[in-house]
Amino acid sequence: MKFLKLVEYFERLEATTKRLEMFDILSELFNESNADDIDKIIYLSQGQLLPPFHGLEMGMSEKLLIRAISDAANTPPKKVEDVFKHTGDLGKTAGELVKNKGENLTVRKVYEELTAIAHTSGTGSVEKKIGLLSSLLRGVSPEEAKYIARFVIGRLRLGIGDPTVLEALALAQGDRTLRPELERAYNLCSDLGLVAKTLLEKGMEGVKKFHVRVGYPIRMALCERLPSSEEIIEKIGQAAVEAKYDGFRVQIHKNKNNIDMFSRNLERTTHMFPEIKEAVKNFITADTAIIEGEALAYNESTGELFP
Repeated sequence: MKFLKLVEYFERLEATTKRLEMFDILSELFNESNADDIDKIIYLSQGQLLPPFHGLEMGMSEKLLIRAISDAANTPPKKVEDVFKHTGDLGKTAGELVKNKGENLTVRKVYEELTAIAHTSGTGSVEKKIGLLSSLLRGVSPEEAKYIARFVIGRLRLGIGDPTVLEALALAQGDRTLRPELERAYNLCSDLGLVAKTLLEKGMEGVKKFHVRVGYPIRMALCERLPSSEEIIEKIGQAAVEAKYDGFRVQIHKNKNNIDMFSRNLERTTHMFPEIKEAVKNFITADTAIIEGEALAYNESTGELFP
């Protein structure tokens, strides 16, 4: 798919506040997509390059974007800042100043360029990021530049949440009753792009075969709150009760010596708990394992739990 075609869908999505209309637009987009592009289309539509648990971020600020627009439009940064003050939107600013016809880039090409920017790090990375982004902006039309500029600073704001994508995927298949099975697959892998790609490549039979896999966090099942213990028992019937340790929820994935940890919100937290990582290596003998629990700090001398 050409990136300009995706941008046309973005413009339609931005123009509506009606959920049903949004479902229809997205399902139409998904029906025009192929298996090679649909994961990238979903990620880009939600303002990300990969699911959040990968921890990949663009690392671009407004200041860096202004410099990239300035370079791409061959205009002074002060001019970009003045237009930005008027528009209040760096996307619209890029659209006004970048006057190229565009090179008819594909979704894949734009995605790869954005991913290269996100992966750029180390000495001189700021200038490299600006150079890569300005080069990309020089190769796109004003309409495309608007959404690329918004994307790189995390302000795409199309309002496409996970439930909307799941609903639209089911609608694109012509059967809204498929939604629960799609959601089940998503709950097991936390990757809507992977679910959609599997759907297009292998159909619903492939989606139904989704299973838990190491490295893909399982979405946390959070309980429903009720006002009192009496109401809880009334709702669920006979129950066993245990004390709750109030710490930091952690989901640990072990694949031989590769250890990953994820929070309640599926953010990668491996770097926060080197002690847990080391303990898993030393005490979990299985080659692969997924462990979920609560991490607590405590005083080794007294055994006292810290808040």
